[in-house]
Amino acid sequence: MTLLGELLREPPPRANTEKAKPAVRFGPAACSSPLRRPSIREEQIHSLVEQLFFRHESGPVRRVGITAVGASTSIASLCLEVSKALVHEGRYEVGLIDATGEHELTGVAHIPVHAGMPGPWAIAPRLWLVPRESWCSEAGAYSATNHNLELLRERIAEFDFAVVHCPP
Repeated sequence: MTLLGELLREPPPRANTEKAKPAVRFGPAACSSPLRRPSIREEQIHSLVEQLFFRHESGPVRRVGITAVGASTSIASLCLEVSKALVHEGRYEVGLIDATGEHELTGVAHIPVHAGMPGPWAIAPRLWLVPRESWCSEAGAYSATNHNLELLRERIAEFDFAVVHCPP
């Protein structure tokens, strides 16, 4: 199975997670200042978040992996914006998971890489960056052992929602 497939496989439900479908208040007004009109990009991000996470009969999707089609395309800022939109709703702990090992997310989030401190790191209230080094000891950008994937599943289970920045 691919890394993306393994990441998105449904883990056992968290013991303290409510099973009721959350009341969702997504939309441009939910994350915008009342004094300014949301940009078209913000409207598109909120529509994407609603479609990816909340428009499912079986309940919300808790983990989404986002990947670029080609290696020359960066999606780190999209992953960060999707994560922030989830957090902005106000009740969810969100993990932004780096599955690339290239530290793009730390650059986009404007936070330094903490050498010797593997993470996760809080980058905003209820938003956590989970660097690859915190769950994968393998040096190669695309390799991960079964043990590493199990550690990743444990990390993901710590959050209400996870956005996984996957390699192309």
